[in-house]
Amino acid sequence: MSRRQVLISPLDIDDEEDIRLVGTRKRDARRVWLDLPGFGAWLRSQREGLNLSLRKAGERIGMSHTYLALIEQDGGQRPLALELYSRMAETYDLDEREVLDRAGFRYAVVEEVADRLRDLEEDRFERLMLHPDLKPGDFTEKHLELFPPAVRKYIIDLVQNVDDNARDKGPDVLAIMDGEDDE
Repeated sequence: MSRRQVLISPLDIDDEEDIRLVGTRKRDARRVWLDLPGFGAWLRSQREGLNLSLRKAGERIGMSHTYLALIEQDGGQRPLALELYSRMAETYDLDEREVLDRAGFRYAVVEEVADRLRDLEEDRFERLMLHPDLKPGDFTEKHLELFPPAVRKYIIDLVQNVDDNARDKGPDVLAIMDGEDDE
């Protein structure tokens, strides 16, 4: 019996570990690539926004500047090694999931797995908003229903980024928000 598969964006999951968290078997989820136009132009705009030359960007990514130029012209479209996308994200200070999404990567998962991933996201949002130690406001479960899914995702990503940066760099987030870190 064939089970229906759906495509989900890398932006819809925190990382591939989420797919394992919902208890999938290897055959229930796989990474696929879609030949989507526009990745090269978007990548070029990211590089130019940082005032990086093709040579410098290619050097940091680990590819020749001529190949990077070809990619930026949406030429030679085929998936690159995943490590190159990771280095692009690092070089351009981007979320790796966004780079993979823009490049055309999706996860093909059976429908039940997609449902469990959505449930995982819902659970994370609810725990964040209702946990007595983290509670950012006087929210109830009824209030949470008013948040559209995209806003829920954004809030979770924002909190994750703040937490990751605070752990990595050690700033006092509340002091920053209160302007107490100004010199």
